[in-house]
Amino acid sequence: MVYSIILTTLANDLKVYDYLVYLLKQMPNTDFDQHPELIEKFIPWSKELQDDLLCMLTVTVIVAC
Repeated sequence: MVYSIILTTLANDLKVYDYLVYLLKQMPNTDFDQHPELIEKFIPWSKELQDDLLCMLTVTVIVAC
């Protein structure tokens, strides 16, 4: 299953490490029981996810500089 996640991440031009960090930080705080539709936010081809990752990386670079 992890291999599938990694390949899907690569197929969507995302950085695997950044995607996995995002999932591990965001998914535990998400109430999938009450809002199962929120899983769409975490799929690698989601526009919202790609925007969130870009924003997260931008903030990291600015803070690191």
